[in-house]
Amino acid sequence: MTIKKAFYKNFSTKPVIVFIHGFSKRTTIPLDNAMEYFRNHGYFVVSKNLFDPNDENDDNPKNWIENANKLVEEALSIKEDVVVIGFSMGGVIASHLASNYPVKLLILLAPAFEYVTLKAVRETITNRLPKRNNEPVVNNGKLPENFVDAFKEVVLLCRNSLEKVVCKTIIFHGRDDEKIPVRSSEYAYQHLASKDKKLFLLSHANHNLMEDTNYYRDILSVIHQNIRMIEK
Repeated sequence: MTIKKAFYKNFSTKPVIVFIHGFSKRTTIPLDNAMEYFRNHGYFVVSKNLFDPNDENDDNPKNWIENANKLVEEALSIKEDVVVIGFSMGGVIASHLASNYPVKLLILLAPAFEYVTLKAVRETITNRLPKRNNEPVVNNGKLPENFVDAFKEVVLLCRNSLEKVVCKTIIFHGRDDEKIPVRSSEYAYQHLASKDKKLFLLSHANHNLMEDTNYYRDILSVIHQNIRMIEK
C-alpha cells in the first residue's frame, strides 16, 4: 500500500470514490470534471481504463467487468466505505459492482441498460454524433468495430444485477440524451431492489452529463451532499 493510501486509510473519515467510465474512445475523460472535483475536496479517487481503446483484441467483456471488480477491491482495501459512480456503460457495470460488493452509495449517470439503436452505438464508435445547440462535434477517433458486441454483452451480463442492488442509489439522466434513452434510467429505477433510490430527469441535458456546463456542477453538488451523509 502506498503512503498516500495508508494515510487516507488511517486518518481520513471520507469514503473512497470509484469511477467507472463508459463506452467511448475517450474512456475516463468525460468524467474528468467529477474526478477533479472530488480530489479537490480531499477524496481518494480510484479509476482506470476498463479496456484499451487502441487494441482491437481487448474486446472480452468479462475482462472489462473484471477490471472494474479490481477497482472496487482496491477501494475496499483502503476504506470500508466505498461510493461507486458509473457513467453510461459504466453505470451498468457499476450496478453489477453494487450487487456484489458492500457499496455504500451508487450513482448512475445516464446508465446504458438500453441504447437507442445499434446505429447509435456505432455512432459512438465512428464519432458521427449529431450536433446539439450548434455545438461542434469533436472527432475523438474511433473504437474498434468489434467492441460493439463486447458492449452489448456487458449489458446482457450485468443487466439483472439491479434486482440485487440494495444500497442507496441516485440516477441522473438528460431528457435530450442523444445516445441512451430516458427509459433506460426509468428501467433501472423500477428494477432496483433498493428502497432508497432517486431518479433525476434533467431537461435539455445531453448524454455527457459531467461535461454539460448547464448541469454538471449541480449534479456534483447533489452527489457530494449524499456522500457527506455516509462520512464518519
